[in-house]
Amino acid sequence: ANRLIDASMISSIESFKKKYKTLDVGICANKKVLSVLVCKNTTYEKDSSSATSNALAKILRQEGRVLIGDKALKAYLENNDLYIDLCELWYEKTSLPFVFGRFSCLKHKDFFEKMLKNFLKTRIKIPNYILEKYEEQRGICKKDIKEYLKLIYYEIGSKEKRALKKFQSLLKTI
Repeated sequence: ANRLIDASMISSIESFKKKYKTLDVGICANKKVLSVLVCKNTTYEKDSSSATSNALAKILRQEGRVLIGDKALKAYLENNDLYIDLCELWYEKTSLPFVFGRFSCLKHKDFFEKMLKNFLKTRIKIPNYILEKYEEQRGICKKDIKEYLKLIYYEIGSKEKRALKKFQSLLKTI
């Protein structure tokens, strides 16, 4: 936002601003994500770190506390009956995946497109020692981390583009 870096993965909402050139790489999930939730039977409360998730909760008319990231995943794994997965609800209503963030740049789009083309072709492997450290720090077991990572993908294709357009148009209703 302050033009200190040329490119980054940014929230979908931020990426809609005209100053950004967007690429077909993002943080996507289809049908469920387990890390973007609304707590059932709570009053509405934004998550301070995600304008996109807060807006998605509003669009889907969910009134509970928004919870994202590691704390959401851990809570969901402990007792999923207490939470609504916003990606799952979005899919039920639209039959589309959801794009939580997009790789965007201010300049040098051609350079980043070439770089990301190789990224999309690469199978991502996380070394065991990193998973063990993450398990220790976050209190989420390696098996659950691996299962969660299977839900996330990065290539923005035609369905994801339709989902982004739908989300952008629904933003005007909240």
